[in-house]
Amino acid sequence: MRILQISQMNRAINYYRHWQYGKHLLERGHSIAYAPEDAFAPYGYKANSEDSFEWLLDNAHNFDAIWSTIPFEPQRAATLLGIREALYRVRGVDAPLILDIDDLLSEIPTYNIASKHLKKASDRTKIALAILREADAITTTCRFLAEKMAPINDRTFILPNCVEPPMWDHPRPLKNDGKVRVLWTGSSARWGDIMMMKETLFWLHDKYHDKVKLILTGTCPEFAVPWVEQGFAFVT
Repeated sequence: MRILQISQMNRAINYYRHWQYGKHLLERGHSIAYAPEDAFAPYGYKANSEDSFEWLLDNAHNFDAIWSTIPFEPQRAATLLGIREALYRVRGVDAPLILDIDDLLSEIPTYNIASKHLKKASDRTKIALAILREADAITTTCRFLAEKMAPINDRTFILPNCVEPPMWDHPRPLKNDGKVRVLWTGSSARWGDIMMMKETLFWLHDKYHDKVKLILTGTCPEFAVPWVEQGFAFVT
């Protein structure tokens, strides 16, 4: 199956919601393509442009399925639904729209950065729930969440968790190894912060990889994955 993955989220979330799944799907014989970043630009990145929508219209017919995280804005939801409808009506392509979720949208806790945008009665929440009802399928790795989604869309599927065990299941580094420890602790909501330090972290790695240990808590950016494998960084 040829699958087009479209991201509505920032890159840290993409690592777990798209790239990990995509890698495992490739191993199962499927083909994966990712829409350009500006096709559905997440907050803080480039805005939607005519060129990006043109890319979707010109290329979407090459795929058997469209797999996306949830859009909260009406124009993004309309674009996803519109592409599916146009492909079927104009080109005779029946490409199902699959949405992946990792939050119970009606119960976002107040400490979550998204809570101010996703209140129970907010327009964004209503838009997200509406497109979940319209989707051909919903995917999640959480059984509890799947049970909550079933009344909204009975085509809800629980996927295996594809987080890489080697990134997590390895011995904790010794505390008396003489290395200076640098701690980063922040969820994907702090993604922009760690990206501000990217050049500095590369400088630390290149110049002091034998004297420094980088400890990552909550988020592991994709550029640091090789460092985990090398032993320069540790994820907890």
